Amino acid sequence: PDIKDQTVSDRVLRLCRESYAAHYDPMLKMPLSVTVNLKWKNLKDRAEMPPPSPIQDPDFPIKELPHPNDYMTTGYYTQGFLTDYKDFFKNSNPRWTDKVYVRKNQQTYQQGSFSSITFPVVKYNFLEGIWEDLNKKTYKDLEKFKRLTIVMGPVFYKGQTLGIVGENKIPVPTHYYKIVYNESKRGASVYVFPN
Repeated sequence: PDIKDQTVSDRVLRLCRESYAAHYDPMLKMPLSVTVNLKWKNLKDRAEMPPPSPIQDPDFPIKELPHPNDYMTTGYYTQGFLTDYKDFFKNSNPRWTDKVYVRKNQQTYQQGSFSSITFPVVKYNFLEGIWEDLNKKTYKDLEKFKRLTIVMGPVFYKGQTLGIVGENKIPVPTHYYKIVYNESKRGASVYVFPN
């Protein structure tokens, strides 16, 4: 997505990874958008791996990233991923050897763990509640349509926050958005949920 505010656009860093793209704002210490292209053939046989803990993104100086300690004392917010890390896994390719397949999935698993795509979220009501329900609906749609493009990120409604967390002074978004674009139907569904 394009960023209309020139001041924000100038400071945002554009990431293009193996399995996703993002606009990262080092001032807010979170991405303004994360875009993932989902294919059912990659997800139907997803590998079972433990959910990742956030790790430092090697492409950024530490001072530009959130730190897990920023969330330790909040008790209410957690450093969460809006994306399901399994979304990044790749299905086997006939041209790949087993070693290449493992290496590619290790790489995408690691990239899906980078702190540059984490957000301050309410863990139980939001991340493990309404957002998880939305992810399940997305996977049902994906099984039906085979391919979807997902864009998601934070909303600071009327420029407000739910507070500031940690020494890095990370603002907590009031809402999060998710856009599900269906190429085959040439249409999109847009969801906005309170954090």
